[in-house]
Amino acid sequence: MKKGHRKCGPTVPEDARGRAYARLYWASNIGAGVAGSVGTLIADRHMTALFYVAAASTEVELVVS
Repeated sequence: MKKGHRKCGPTVPEDARGRAYARLYWASNIGAGVAGSVGTLIADRHMTALFYVAAASTEVELVVS
């Protein structure tokens, strides 16, 4: 189970959980689709920047969670 799904259950009212989980799946799918395009654009410009962006996003995830 993904981290967002674990946080969604106890924080969302029971009658709205279906919509909340549906939005999580939508966001996940859109993020996966956009990530490939953005990664390709960054890699085309400067390959090292791709690794800096990946490192920065990992650091943000560590701080947020």
